[in-house]
Amino acid sequence: NDAFSPNAFNLSVTNWTNDHGYPSGDNAFRYGEDGYFSFLYTGSDTSGMDCNASGDYRAAEEAVRWLHSAPPEPFVLFLNGRGAHPPYGAPREFRNKFTSESVKEAGIRLRPRNLDGKPPYHRNDNGIPHYRNLTDLPDDFFYEIHASYLNMISYTDWIFGELLKGID
Repeated sequence: NDAFSPNAFNLSVTNWTNDHGYPSGDNAFRYGEDGYFSFLYTGSDTSGMDCNASGDYRAAEEAVRWLHSAPPEPFVLFLNGRGAHPPYGAPREFRNKFTSESVKEAGIRLRPRNLDGKPPYHRNDNGIPHYRNLTDLPDDFFYEIHASYLNMISYTDWIFGELLKGID
């Protein structure tokens, strides 16, 4: 699919914004910074901002405004959000909906690490765990990542709900 190739992009996308609300780009985190090694968004604007301050929320608001403007039909609205993508973090209202302790209490178990038959990028010796420095971390750290992931999913779900409310 070359819909987003440089030559076809302007034919398939009529509006594009770079207002993400978080650091982005090829080198969003420099070597040695927290986000470079971690799956968690600690010490960032994302983990401390209000729910309606993110680029995802502002994009949903803009989509509702556009839909209320009676756009010509047929149309396609492609609303791409950050979703649950590392580094994980959520605005303050969602940051503690799930904790590592609540994840453990719910009986959620971590996936076993370094299993045979997995793709090479799962390997401890030369895959994601290796180059993200995850091979020697304790299970508690991964429960924290899991809780942060669930908080981010909750936030993304809330944004989608706000979008649906806006178009009703």
